[in-house]
Amino acid sequence: MYLLKSFFHTLPFVCIVWLGSMPAYAAQLSGVAAIAAGGLHTCVLTTAGGAKCWGHNSEGQLGDNSTTNRLTPVGVTDIASGAAAIAVGYFHT
Repeated sequence: MYLLKSFFHTLPFVCIVWLGSMPAYAAQLSGVAAIAAGGLHTCVLTTAGGAKCWGHNSEGQLGDNSTTNRLTPVGVTDIASGAAAIAVGYFHT
């Protein structure tokens, strides 16, 4: 039982939503190569290798040099190109 419980606690939290329930500004993003969803924020990797994030930002996880929550995607500072992958956690990207 302990192993099973431990296994489920290590699974990443993944949330899949219908595109129709997504806010219009997120559904209209173009040039997206990958998307990663964290506990309270979401980020995309652009086809140019840049990163954009939105959502809760209490720990600066959006990477825009602030702790301001964002409803619309903002560019991650100094990552406009060259990134190959993106991953997020609960309070980090």
